[in-house]
Amino acid sequence: MRLFLASPVIVYDYTGLHARYAPSLRGRWTPAEQLHLTWHFLGELPAPDKPLAWLSRLRAPRCTLLLEGIGRIGPGRKILAALSRDPAIDGVVRNLREAGVPTDRFRPHATFCRIKAIRDPKALRQSIRDDRHRILGMVLPRIALIHSTLTPDGPVYRVLAEVGD
Repeated sequence: MRLFLASPVIVYDYTGLHARYAPSLRGRWTPAEQLHLTWHFLGELPAPDKPLAWLSRLRAPRCTLLLEGIGRIGPGRKILAALSRDPAIDGVVRNLREAGVPTDRFRPHATFCRIKAIRDPKALRQSIRDDRHRILGMVLPRIALIHSTLTPDGPVYRVLAEVGD
């Protein structure tokens, strides 16, 4: 089963964000109702036992965290994502590490678009520079273990367990 740890997010103006970036790139945008901050992508696991044990040792963030800044990440930088600079994010990552989650090479992020092609590289770079410190939304104080099933229409998510509000 394909699993990841995430928190729900609220993006203040996702429609506006999409409108700003869509002219410079083509890709698959995450539906607003599926937006989340991925703390750690666990990949394919035979069973959720180990992640459920980690989750039982986790403390949810004590407050709402800020979703700030945007950039391109992943292999080939093909993901347009929020890359929060809220210092409280580091505290949650420490909490994950203490619970046993292998967080070493993963950067928490909220995926907005999986880029298929870049139409206007210069405009894309400028938009990212303009949004580098923009407060885009908030991360809600919950952490969930989510099962992701890939379909031709995009992923389908199911929360297996959750800590927090």
